[in-house]
Amino acid sequence: MKEKEFLAKLAEVWQCTDAKETANCVEQFFTVLKDGLKANGEVVLPIGKFKLNHKPAGEARVPGTDKKVKTDAKTVVKFQPNKKLKEEFLAVKLPKVKK
Repeated sequence: MKEKEFLAKLAEVWQCTDAKETANCVEQFFTVLKDGLKANGEVVLPIGKFKLNHKPAGEARVPGTDKKVKTDAKTVVKFQPNKKLKEEFLAVKLPKVKK
């Protein structure tokens, strides 16, 4: 699903009359999510948990050359779906993707 399709579906579900209003609501959601992660390190929602995960510095291998490069430490956002969401995804049959 592309961004425009996603926003159109949300507008339909939320009964919004304007696509810009829907996009603004989504943008506000991510702003609140970002602020919550900065303040608490995690945000718990009905579908699962967004959590900050620290990855230490280390080494990685460049595919094809097997050359080792150093990686910097970084903090990433990790999403852990709850049990109900996992079960719903397991029940969905995904369409085959053409290559």
